[in-house]
Amino acid sequence: MKPGKVEGMEEMLETLVEIYTDAFYEVKEEYLEKLEKIRKEEDFETFSDVEDLRKLIEE
Repeated sequence: MKPGKVEGMEEMLETLVEIYTDAFYEVKEEYLEKLEKIRKEEDFETFSDVEDLRKLIEE
């Protein structure tokens, strides 16, 4: 195999492992409660996409 193919296969395998891991990951209820408390206390901005965030950072 050419080196480019090996790297491509490694990336695909890493992606599959991440997807598999995320599928079985559970967040503890106490963490969700803490996140909700932080969300209510702070004034967060939301962005529809990364480009909007980038524009804000660059201003």
